[in-house]
Amino acid sequence: MDIINEKSNRMPSVTHDADTRLVTISGEAYPEDVTASFDPIIESLSDILGTPDSPPTEVRFELQYFNSGSSRKILEIIRLIASATAEHKISWVADPEDDEMIDHGNRFSRAVPDLDFTIIEAEL
Repeated sequence: MDIINEKSNRMPSVTHDADTRLVTISGEAYPEDVTASFDPIIESLSDILGTPDSPPTEVRFELQYFNSGSSRKILEIIRLIASATAEHKISWVADPEDDEMIDHGNRFSRAVPDLDFTIIEAEL
């Protein structure tokens, strides 16, 4: 498993398991410098997901909190996934009692209607 981003108290962990074709983004996102924090992650994901021979991959979001600046970068990641030639999919995991995070997942899924985007209610 490759670590794309180490988890910190302001940024989620991002891992890639090439064997299972799973990218997991887990934790909270509220960095002071959103661009500097997210751009390396987006660049790595672009390398993994954006090449013409990329195998279909699941990107699993397991976020407990993110701020508005991070929301724009998360949407950028989701659009990157949607624009790839491979048929990637997104799993948006939210605690069943976290209505706000479920609503975020629904809003993001509407932004990419042609993408396989599943909202999963499960304890994190």
